[in-house]
Amino acid sequence: MAIRLARDVQTEEARAAGYLWTTEEDPTWLRYQVDFTTGAMRGFHISKCEGAIPKVTPFLYDFAHIQRSEEFHETVAMAIFADIGKETLIKAGEEFAGDKTANQVSSWQDFMSAFDDGPTKKVTDDLISSRFITYPKDMPMPAGLVRIGDRGALSMTRGRSFKIGARMSGFEAYKIATTARMPKKLKIGDMGDPDMAQAQEALKHVQRPSSQAVNWYGTRNTKTANIRMQAAKSMPILAGLIADRMSLSRAVDEMQPIQPILIETTGLAKAGVKRIGKLTTAAPAGRIFEAGERIEGEDALGVNRARHTQISGSVPIDMALRYLSQLPPDRTPQDDESWLKFNDILTAMAIPLHNATGIPVAEILESSKGNWVKYHESLARGADFDPKDFDRRTMALTTIDAMEAIEHFSRTAVLPQALASIKETEQPEPMVSREYVISSFESATNLIIGKTKNVPLLMMEISRRYASRIPAMMEIEGKSMLAHTRNATEGFKKYGEDGFPLMTNEFVASNGLVVRPLPTGASLSLESERLNHCVGSYKSNARRAQCHIYSVQDQAGEHSFSTVEFAGIDGDDPMAVANALRTVQHRAECNATPSDDCKKAVKEFVAAVKSGAVPLNLEEISIWRAHLIETGQNARTHVTPTTTWKSVLELDWEDEDARLAYWQEWGEVLGGRIQKSPNPAVIYTDKGAQELVGAMSPRAAALMIEASRRERAEREAAKAAEKAAELEEEPDMMG
Repeated sequence: MAIRLARDVQTEEARAAGYLWTTEEDPTWLRYQVDFTTGAMRGFHISKCEGAIPKVTPFLYDFAHIQRSEEFHETVAMAIFADIGKETLIKAGEEFAGDKTANQVSSWQDFMSAFDDGPTKKVTDDLISSRFITYPKDMPMPAGLVRIGDRGALSMTRGRSFKIGARMSGFEAYKIATTARMPKKLKIGDMGDPDMAQAQEALKHVQRPSSQAVNWYGTRNTKTANIRMQAAKSMPILAGLIADRMSLSRAVDEMQPIQPILIETTGLAKAGVKRIGKLTTAAPAGRIFEAGERIEGEDALGVNRARHTQISGSVPIDMALRYLSQLPPDRTPQDDESWLKFNDILTAMAIPLHNATGIPVAEILESSKGNWVKYHESLARGADFDPKDFDRRTMALTTIDAMEAIEHFSRTAVLPQALASIKETEQPEPMVSREYVISSFESATNLIIGKTKNVPLLMMEISRRYASRIPAMMEIEGKSMLAHTRNATEGFKKYGEDGFPLMTNEFVASNGLVVRPLPTGASLSLESERLNHCVGSYKSNARRAQCHIYSVQDQAGEHSFSTVEFAGIDGDDPMAVANALRTVQHRAECNATPSDDCKKAVKEFVAAVKSGAVPLNLEEISIWRAHLIETGQNARTHVTPTTTWKSVLELDWEDEDARLAYWQEWGEVLGGRIQKSPNPAVIYTDKGAQELVGAMSPRAAALMIEASRRERAEREAAKAAEKAAELEEEPDMMG
């Protein structure tokens, strides 16, 4: 069934506000505002009512190119409408184009109409059961901002610019649906006239109750309302869960006991459910850091720093209770302060640590012994914070610092030592692999945690010490990489220490997207940050002209949609080299498959190169490559992996002084056996580190094992000889 999408948009000099809605009795609708000076669009999507309060979902979209916001905001709003509502939104006039069912019906009717008594009725909307919405055919289509599928179907291009928030509470949804200033033609559906005061009373101990919960407690049936209110009073903080779970809400309405169902739903013992029933203060329902928010804040030293690790810091109440059920019943909070502290520890520390290290959440929480207030105080003091200042956000930032300390230790101690050990056996440097990075992190975690019983307290202490050593570590890293690049000769001045010749100039495709060469290591790093993949580690290859990296971007270069790697070009005949141009890989965000628009742009670029319309910079690249060979900077002069570990680690791991300097800093941060050991070789006390070397270079691992056996045999032989000498020197008591 085809439904038309209506719109009402008011535009001013610096902004616009608009409504989109389906032309039906109970419409789905969307409201938005866009600021042309910043490119920020925000609003919310409202579902059908269907006799109840609708679901309202907020969103935010940032136009990377601000100027495009004025021209394309309506089209983007339509794509968001389709995306959040999971609607099929197609161009008017294309309703049955490519629709196999419709075409078959139409062909059959054409055949039957050839007879005098055959049907004359053609395909109509009613003959097709699928629901879809049509938008005006004259809408401008912005390449790269939205996806355009079959029949002009609109959907959003996923990326960091588009963020969907958590659904608003039922009370907020009701307010929006009843007080928003809407266009005259937009009539929302029937919401069932819920008793809002009654619902507020029932849900006063619940943060952000759902629209369904507000509807359920807002019933106008007096008898039913009394039964439901009684259930809410018996379990104040679970009132929302009772309404949202069909098994619980049905039991309440049928006047059946809900405790057995709560035990089954939450996993808590009977005693635990009773304790939860005493609580009246809801834990925070929102995220600690909103999606896309810059993660920053002060550490224990008062330094405001940005972090790169993302955590949400929110968990539904039923999941929180599930985690509690894994602990002994006496660990369940029985007062509001303990309940709030438990939730802070769970969401800001235990779950993030579990996600990073694999340590079970229950194992992390067990060290509390059930005294959540006292445990919170000990964690705060371990992190060097006053307990009253150690709120959920501060705890989350401290946990992030601990996780980033493990990652940094892995990158500057474990992996460099593994690589150095392989080099000592005269084996080639292994290829860069994400699996090795993950294994190194696991080994670093084992080395740091060891047999520690109170892991959370250890993490808090490490985060404090790590924050104090960051400046010294940054100085080591900077000096190491500076020494590594000092060999640059006069020939490098043209491109500095970060640039290199480009294969071609940029190319503008017919759909407006630009296939743009990335000219520096910094641009590769930016591309990696934008699309969350590892192209940033390709700097060495790109600089050696072993590959050529391009980004499919908007014309302003402010937004990247996908990245392309072409094999290095080589040869004397420009046309032969052009025709041999090979695409190694083409990836979108998180290494996903690129959109059709991006594929089309790259296809046009390759065709233009092969036709000669886009000339190759072959001569300069050949001279550049020869220069690198002469100066010993090219892979042809020594064994080098396709992607170097130095670029990935951002550390010259071959610099022994840098490795030892880092090790001394890590001794200050981590203490224990790390501090007691004079060099990083102690990492091999962890089996995971041994297995890491074995995976990176089996031959090197075998040589290391053989060398270790020889050393052990030599030590044992020396001890035996020493003992024999001592026996010979003993006086003959019988003489």
